[in-house]
Amino acid sequence: MRKFAPLALSAVAIAIALVAPSIGRTHVQSVEPIPGRQADAPTSNENEVATTGPATTSSAIRGELSKVYSSIAALTGDASVIIVGRILSSAPQPYENVPFTISKVSAEQVLKGSVPAGALLDVFETGGVMAPRPARGNAVQATRPLEYSFEGVPVVKPGERYLLFLTGPTSGAAASGVYTLVGEFQGKHLIDASGTIRFTGNAQELGGVEFATARATNGRPATDIIQEVQGSIR
Repeated sequence: MRKFAPLALSAVAIAIALVAPSIGRTHVQSVEPIPGRQADAPTSNENEVATTGPATTSSAIRGELSKVYSSIAALTGDASVIIVGRILSSAPQPYENVPFTISKVSAEQVLKGSVPAGALLDVFETGGVMAPRPARGNAVQATRPLEYSFEGVPVVKPGERYLLFLTGPTSGAAASGVYTLVGEFQGKHLIDASGTIRFTGNAQELGGVEFATARATNGRPATDIIQEVQGSIR
């Protein structure tokens, strides 16, 4: 593989986009791009770039969370809306050279909040696909899109089904009338075809304190977690 320069992610841009009253209560305080893996090649380093082809090059964004959640009950308490929803579509929404994504979500089941079942919500999250960037220094120009994921957890994808802990709708510099995830990736839990919660990031990351809720839900029936949420609301 060839070389590329890492994305220059601005902590200031994150703050502009996410600090209340703009995008949400839980926000990234600082970010640092960490080169990830290409879909069809070994792990890259910070100077590498994917060569021309259909695959998307991936990279993780490292950041600090304004709050780390230790339990589903804590997530439930801070969420204004909790739904089981299916992702209908996703669109990149870059702001100040920082990747964000807005996804259209159909609320199949509403566990908390005034959102009616069947409502369509726009959910805003950090990460997503950005077009190739101009090369810097001695780097070679990237020719594949770059997909960024916060702490290695990819953004939601069309067709997937999630248990989502949300706040909003809120408006700010990066987007208006959107819902945001409580605690970033802590507020989304993929439900697979068997009805089981699955962690979508790197399993090696699960030991971190910020993945406490992921450890608590991973591999368990979604119905059990939903009952836990309902019990916390009462």
